[in-house]
Amino acid sequence: MPEGGTDRRAVIAGAAVFAGAVVASAIWARLEQGTGGTGEGFDPGFAGVLPSLGDGPPFRLTVAEVDITPGHGVSMIGYGYKPRLSNGRCARRLRAQCAVLRDPDGRVLVLVRVDAGALAYDVYRSIVDTLVAEGIVAAASDFMINISHTHSGPALGMHPDPRVLTQLPDEGIGGVQATAEAFKNKVIDLVRAAHRAPGEPVLLAHAVGRAEVGMLRWVQGLSGPTELPVLIARNADNGKLEAVIYSYPCHPVCRGNDTVFDADFCGVASTVISAELKAPALFLQGTGGNVDPVGQGGGEARVHLVGQALAEAVVKTVRDTRFGRIKGGLDAAIDEVALPFAPDLSNADAVAQLRRRYQERIIQLQAGPTKDGAARRHAELMVALIDAGRLPRGVEMTTQVWRLGELRIVGMAHEVVNAYTGYVRRLAESDDVWVLGYTNHVECYLPSDAGLTSGGYAAGWNEESGRYFPGVAGSVMGYGWPAPLRSTLDAKPGAPGVEEMVLQRLERLLRIG
Repeated sequence: MPEGGTDRRAVIAGAAVFAGAVVASAIWARLEQGTGGTGEGFDPGFAGVLPSLGDGPPFRLTVAEVDITPGHGVSMIGYGYKPRLSNGRCARRLRAQCAVLRDPDGRVLVLVRVDAGALAYDVYRSIVDTLVAEGIVAAASDFMINISHTHSGPALGMHPDPRVLTQLPDEGIGGVQATAEAFKNKVIDLVRAAHRAPGEPVLLAHAVGRAEVGMLRWVQGLSGPTELPVLIARNADNGKLEAVIYSYPCHPVCRGNDTVFDADFCGVASTVISAELKAPALFLQGTGGNVDPVGQGGGEARVHLVGQALAEAVVKTVRDTRFGRIKGGLDAAIDEVALPFAPDLSNADAVAQLRRRYQERIIQLQAGPTKDGAARRHAELMVALIDAGRLPRGVEMTTQVWRLGELRIVGMAHEVVNAYTGYVRRLAESDDVWVLGYTNHVECYLPSDAGLTSGGYAAGWNEESGRYFPGVAGSVMGYGWPAPLRSTLDAKPGAPGVEEMVLQRLERLLRIG
């Protein structure tokens, strides 16, 4: 830019940020003042509100749930960097909810959504492998589990690593494994019970409403996504609403950093929706890796305000929006790949250099319940993995597509940033696509390539560390990985950056049906 000149792009970007800041602050002010209830005893009044969904062969649907709240003294994840064991209290119970859907030709898809912060890949694989072995689903593609990402939930694996995030001693690992095993068994038993039930004949319809409860992280005050996909299941015989499934991308962090289990705002929202619409409500987490709820601070007030606002948006959508009938059968496809790190950890010289840097960090930083102490602990763990010859060379990534008639639901593992929603819709050349993050397993962030190349918390590196080494208090450190993921800066022919790898696979999966 010439000296003394004006960069038009900067002016536009600045105006957008300013407008977003106004919107985000105005939304929070409106929530604090109260937006008006959804109405006590609200009856959707299907004859007048929803369109006639018409005749045709119905699907069959079973919805079931189970309480998965652990007890006292359980390792929690979501915040750092001090010890965090549950105190035995629960503000809102943690639930696993299951929807078993059968089409007229007998194809079965099983959806589970859970109130949890993250889920290890090996726990997911154990669940899906059991369900396939028992014949409950025909293949891994036919099972999907979505994680709410509440920051007031238990550790269900070692990524994020509670030894780094919450100073968990090595002797506490057995407790984490026991919690994950109990979770796995409850989910499998829930699916078994739901699958045994004959289900209700239902007609399915979907619409997109509007919710204003999110703001972009790391960009001060900029308002977040507003799209609110909603799917309803209406009994084909008597018109009764059997289920409401809705999705919004946003971190459930309203409660804040304490030792109380809490489903957070999405737990409030589903409870209110169920009470108002007299049907089970299932929340699915979207691409909320870089989206926080509006407002500041933590506690009951913020949990309730955001949850109530989201519930009102869902109920308004059911009342006022014209739904499109889902016609046709079910189909599914899935793909797995290991996302590579920026340094090539199959190269002995790269590993040796990585070890030297971790050893330097151990010498430089003091142990203790601080960011620096967590970085030192992470470095010690990485050196131990290197010396044992067990250093991972990538992070498992699952991508999945379900087709319900013309509607496609895309599930992506990990903390996916919101930019991927736009990427996927351009690939699909359609707006009839739900894009979910936090699906099947959550063990790292999935930034856009722009995010990976510029660094920051989600990318896991900063200017001081450089792009081959985790920054202190970045996501790579907290999740317990040895290095940031590969961007286009380190891509080679036949070895693209992780964004391109993921989108290539989704492009193939979107062709199903």
